[in-house]
Amino acid sequence: MTSKTQTPRGPKPNGISPSRIVVYSILFVAAVYYLLPLYVMVITSLKDLDDVRQGNIFSLPVRLTLDAWFKA
Repeated sequence: MTSKTQTPRGPKPNGISPSRIVVYSILFVAAVYYLLPLYVMVITSLKDLDDVRQGNIFSLPVRLTLDAWFKA
C-alpha cells in the first residue's frame, strides 16, 4: 500500500488582508451599535430610582436592585 501526498490546490492564503480588517471593523461597530440599547436596558433595570434620575445611563449601578424585575 503506497500513500500519496496530495498538495492543496488553489491560491495560498496570504493572512489578514486590509480589506478583511475593514470588514471586521465594520462588523464590530455594527454589533456595538445594535447591542448598546440592550446594555442600557439591562443596566437601567438593575439601578435604583435615584441612580436613574441622575441621568448617566451608561454608568454602572451604585447599588444593585431587582425591584423593577419583581414589579414587572
